[in-house]
Amino acid sequence: MKVNFFIGAHFLLSEDIRFDCIWVTFSNFDKWVSFHDMHGRFFSKEDEKSITITYEKCSPIKVQIDNKYHVNIVVNLEGHIPTPQLWEGYIKEKRCIELQSRIEKSFDEYLKLNGIIQNLLNFIIPNEVLIESIEGIAEASKSDLHTPNHSIKQQHIRIFYKSPISNMIKPNTKSQPLLFFEELKDSNQLENYMDKWFEISERFKPVFDLYFGVMYNPKMYTEFQFLGLAQALESYHRIAKAQKRKWFFKRAKEVYEYYSEVAAVYFKFNDKERFATKVKDARNYFSHWSENLGNKVVQEKDLRLLTKDLQLLLQLCLMTEFGFDIDRIKKIF
Repeated sequence: MKVNFFIGAHFLLSEDIRFDCIWVTFSNFDKWVSFHDMHGRFFSKEDEKSITITYEKCSPIKVQIDNKYHVNIVVNLEGHIPTPQLWEGYIKEKRCIELQSRIEKSFDEYLKLNGIIQNLLNFIIPNEVLIESIEGIAEASKSDLHTPNHSIKQQHIRIFYKSPISNMIKPNTKSQPLLFFEELKDSNQLENYMDKWFEISERFKPVFDLYFGVMYNPKMYTEFQFLGLAQALESYHRIAKAQKRKWFFKRAKEVYEYYSEVAAVYFKFNDKERFATKVKDARNYFSHWSENLGNKVVQEKDLRLLTKDLQLLLQLCLMTEFGFDIDRIKKIF
């Protein structure tokens, strides 16, 4: 049973849990954004009796998606104000994603939207990107006892949400991001990539569900990881090439062939015929079981390596759909 806790508001019914926007912080997101100079500024003013220090927030980076959503990068502040017991204070900048809909959305609807963003971040950032915190922003209720005289226009509601994703298994690639934030500092460029990601997330939904489903479930048996990725490869070929009737072996060969130069360096099974044969045999064996295939199917370590090859091949496919041409892919790898 899913249970979330909301600090700062009281909801009588689940359908009342609706927000104007949510703020989400992710692990390793700050590090990726810090490549770009997205920082606030401090100013100080001193006279004989006092020193006044003012902090000015930096401007958010705003992106509009399909005229329905705003996906903004904002700087949230964490800190400590000095007290008589502790004469020390600090302000810490924390960059987060602000998700805002044109119309009020439920928490579950925002979680689905956030899932698309988290997939994108895990696709382009080599480190694990996990949810650290979620805060909901809602119009203060007129009946809320915490808002006397209706002086507070908005409520900031801290949400204790346990994400089902706690660790993951990513493709074996170089440790640099597929995209540096510096490349996206122009909001139009960022918007183009965001639009494209939302578009392919919808078009290739069966592929995304399987690809990220495997990534986010590293404790899954290797056989299930392999079968999920093999199915994702078949679904990708069906959608991308609009070919419904074709043997799986030929599909695997065609996809592999397009990325053969990268595969030759990074794949354990780096021969087109051998790769397609091993994937086909293992898929058929684990799906339908055939005694004749028993001696042909890779096992244990080799199955794990073949699964990693499949995962990287699918990443290359999604990079293509995301707008990376083959020359750019080769440069990255």
